[in-house]
Order: sequence, then structure tokens, then C-alpha cells
Amino acid sequence: MNGLSGMQPWRIQTQGAQRMALWRPWLTVKRGNISSYAQRLKLPYIDDPTNDAGDNVRSGLRLDIMPVLATYNSNVIDNIARSAQLLRDAQLIINAQAAEDLQQIEVASLQLSSAQRVLNIDKLQALPIYRQRQLLHHWLGQDEPLPPAKQLVDDVFMLSQRGDADHQTALFWQARKQSYTICRYRQQLYRLSSEWSKWLALPLTKQIQPLSNLVVADAYSAAAQPVSVTLRSDDNFIWQVQMMPDALVKLLDSDQDDERFEITFAPLGRQQRVQTALASRPQAGKKLYQTLGVPVWLRESLVVVSAVSVQQDKEWPLLLVSPFESWILGTSRSLTDTTENIGVLDSAIRSNVIRNSLSINNAF
Repeated sequence: MNGLSGMQPWRIQTQGAQRMALWRPWLTVKRGNISSYAQRLKLPYIDDPTNDAGDNVRSGLRLDIMPVLATYNSNVIDNIARSAQLLRDAQLIINAQAAEDLQQIEVASLQLSSAQRVLNIDKLQALPIYRQRQLLHHWLGQDEPLPPAKQLVDDVFMLSQRGDADHQTALFWQARKQSYTICRYRQQLYRLSSEWSKWLALPLTKQIQPLSNLVVADAYSAAAQPVSVTLRSDDNFIWQVQMMPDALVKLLDSDQDDERFEITFAPLGRQQRVQTALASRPQAGKKLYQTLGVPVWLRESLVVVSAVSVQQDKEWPLLLVSPFESWILGTSRSLTDTTENIGVLDSAIRSNVIRNSLSINNAF
């Protein structure tokens, strides 16, 4: 409908980081009236020679088609302009409905601006089909100056309607600003930007942070501040784990005065078994991914946060984190292993002693 409604009298256009307002106040004034006005006041103006060439669609319509239509209806130009205005009004109503539907159907916890946008398929399918299609058109075109092609919208709609268990299908869209992959995992529909996919492919490395060093750094601040550890970053995105080291020291307190602890951040190995509250026993690999509901493109972005006792040479997994979620691991017990302290770390993690964060350095 945007195409049928013609050129817009007012439009916001973005180019890079710049936003421009385009205003066409004479759009509804006939060309002949403008020319007569300029000639009467002897105003200098520049006439585009392609207007009278007839060798392009715009001038061809003006020179050849419009005069023929005017022989059938002398008000044809006014009628076309009025229809375009009605279509613009209708498009605004459709856009408002799509935006309202989107607020109800998008998965807010998995959104990352233009990088990753996610829809709940169950809620999508509860809408009438015509609103599903319009919502998908609106959802796909976010962050882009030009809308997606109807064929792409149709393909995404068919992907959302599939009832089989095969979620390997991926659709590609080369848009104006960047390219996107549209895919499905379980009952969620994803639109992933190319920059985000590149970031997810960056390797993770194991990091070791002596807890005593973190506490010393924290002691210089007037109030207890979280200490951030960067797990992965580039010019566009940064993924960090934030800790309250002084609170961790108290929780990891043991009977040995010289006990030293380290906090490690290590990529989850494909065969590494961990226990979460969602399973009755430790799991690894595909079984673990399915239990946690981790889609394929995020499976190389899982990190195990552990506490290590240097003297005892023991390691206690505390937390499994991804860029969007975190899971308390079932083995995260107090390092003193006393009955009365079981679950102390679990409750501390829930109190944000350790928390996960993902942010955008440079919005597209």
C-alpha cells in the first residue's frame, strides 16, 4: 500500500547516524500552477529537461498516459491525488495495528535492537491470518528504510506455520542497510543481522580472575561496585559478567585463613556435563542444549562460571551463562561443603552477586 499511496509529503530518512526530515509542501500543487506563479513573478527557476523527454516512466506517464485518462475524466489528477491520500491514511492505520500487535508478540527478553528480533509463534498464530502477514511485514522491515518483498513475507509466514520438527530452514534477506537471516527455533521466530552472526562466531577464551585482586580493586571505591569481566566484544557488541567481589569473598569464606580463590570463565565444552535445575542429572551436548532451549547459533556462546580453591585444587561450577540467559548450576554449593551452608551460593547468585549483561556499542 505504501507504493500505491505515492510520494509522502513528510518523511524521516536516515543515512548512517544522520536523520533528515524531508518536507514537500508543494506536492499537492499542480506543476502548471507552480510554473505560472514563477513566470508571473519573474522568479528564476531550473527546469529538469527529463520532464519533457518521454524516455523514462515518470515523463512518459505525464506526456502520454495522463492526457488520455483526462479525456475520460477531467478530474483524473485530483481523483488520483485523493485516492493516494486515502491510501496513506489506511497505511497509517495498518502500521498502528501492526505496532500494537508487535508489543504483544515480540519476546522482549531476547531482543537486541537491530541485531536480534524475536517473535512468539504461538501468539502470532492466534491472530487472524491477514494480521499475521502484516505483522511479519512490519517486523521484518524494522531498522530498514525500505520494506521487505512480498515473497519474503510469504516465505517467513510459511516458516511460522510449519508443524514439523525440522528447524534447519534459514531465509536470507539482503536489505538496504545490512543483511539478515530469518530462522526458527521451536516456537520462536528470529531475525538475526549479519553483524550479530559474525559476533556470535568470535571464539571464547578461558579467563581466570584471582578473587583477591578483584576485591582490592573494589576496595578503592566509596561504595561496593560491581566488577565487570568481558567475555566477548567487538566494535558493535560487548558481553560481560558483573560480580560483587566483596560479597563473593564472604560467601566463599572457609576455615583456612590463607585460602585463595579464583573465579574462572570457560567456554562450555561439547562433552562437558553440567547440572541445572531443569534436569535431574548432569547433561552434555545436544541433550543439554535441548533442555535449556538454546538455539544452534548460540551454542558456541555458553560460558561456565566457576569458583576454584587454589589450595584444595577443587572447582565448583556456579553459573552457566549465554548472551541472554543464565542458569544456576546444581553443583554450586558452599565451598566448605557443610550441611548448613548448602545452597548459600545459589541464593547469592539469585541476588545478583553474579549477573549477566549484553549491550550494543554501536547501533546500526
